[in-house]
Amino acid sequence: MKYPYILFLILLSSCSDIDEDIYFEYSIDTTNVEIGYPLHLEIDIKNLENDYKVLEQGWADSSLWIADSSMAIIKNSNIDSLDTSYNIDFEITFWDTGRAIIPPYFIMVSSNDSIKSNIYNTEYIKINIQSALSNDELFDIKPDKPIRQIDLPYSYERIFALLIIIILLFFIAYIWNSRKKGKKFLQKVFFNYNPRKDAIKAIKAIKLDNLSNKEFYESLSNTLKKFIENEYYIIAHEMTSIELNNFFQDKNLYDLLDHIDSVKFANKEYTISQRKKDLALAKKFVRKLP
Repeated sequence: MKYPYILFLILLSSCSDIDEDIYFEYSIDTTNVEIGYPLHLEIDIKNLENDYKVLEQGWADSSLWIADSSMAIIKNSNIDSLDTSYNIDFEITFWDTGRAIIPPYFIMVSSNDSIKSNIYNTEYIKINIQSALSNDELFDIKPDKPIRQIDLPYSYERIFALLIIIILLFFIAYIWNSRKKGKKFLQKVFFNYNPRKDAIKAIKAIKLDNLSNKEFYESLSNTLKKFIENEYYIIAHEMTSIELNNFFQDKNLYDLLDHIDSVKFANKEYTISQRKKDLALAKKFVRKLP
């Protein structure tokens, strides 16, 4: 507060039963206050009789007072009651700029041995509430600046094309690593190609009567290895039986490869009954694999 001053008023009570020796006074530290800064209203009654009592007190005209706590906050910071005096100090804080009026505050006092009472009250006090900012500090809100567009070094079309090229390169590398099985891979993915189903059909097509022992097991070997290549993308035709057994760890495949190698390298003959069993083992191997 740049220019604080003390407003000091002494008002004698106008009641008919006033004791002229009793003094009533009140003071306020300023009538110009900045928003959010408290001011103090102090009320004193002096030269009271011993054992006096306060019968009633309060704001005389509450309709003028601001009831909304967001506009003003009032609290009793101190009440001092001595033998021959009564003092009360209000702390008032305003939360809106402009003008306000503090209404009268009254106190009704009586001595214990009398039915008479005296009423003392303040007057209306006008308060000017100012902003905590000076005029130089006040400024208009500037309009929003337009959103600045950031120019990318490449257009979205180029970035999208680059992503497509990268995806295609990964796709080609995957097919290449599939050991020249790109055609079967495309058939499986895009044309619902099912190597397991085709392998079962091929096994059922192997004839027992029209094929020799060697032709039968060569046909069975080719069917199994073709299924393995189409399903797992490994070059089964270039792998030995030991390598295949180590890869799959399957008992049915182990027995089949043992019979195939026995015919291929030792010209061993197997009966029609054994061939039927080997066909069943081949179907079981194809269906069993995950």
